[in-house]
Amino acid sequence: MLSRRNAAGGRTNSSAPSKAKQDLTTTVRVEQEVAVVEVSGRIIGGEEASLLRERIKWLMHSTTNVILNLSGITFIDSAGLGVLVSMWTSSKSVGRVLKFASVRGKVKQVLDTTRLSGIFEIYDDVDQAIKNVGKKK
Repeated sequence: MLSRRNAAGGRTNSSAPSKAKQDLTTTVRVEQEVAVVEVSGRIIGGEEASLLRERIKWLMHSTTNVILNLSGITFIDSAGLGVLVSMWTSSKSVGRVLKFASVRGKVKQVLDTTRLSGIFEIYDDVDQAIKNVGKKK
């Protein structure tokens, strides 16, 4: 929270976001009976990552196939990895499919280093992931 002086010389508090912070945003669209979730920003521990996990769990109740498009993700930390694992585990436990698409840069390096790229179904792009719905990679 930022502290600023008001016109009377007193301090006021502002919850203006830091320029360095990138909020986690999601948009959902349905394409060929598949929920495609466009995710951008940073997946790090905290409320936003928890909301992402809850949104995906909610989608799992209404659709069989969910694709996370991670092309807009700029950073992921260990808590963010935990969120991805939690979502993937939840999808398996309810008989749903969660695929990942457009994993790039440092996010891809982290998934490779942790060997999660060998566990998750990861595709080069959303179209490829959609074509492989119903197929195991």
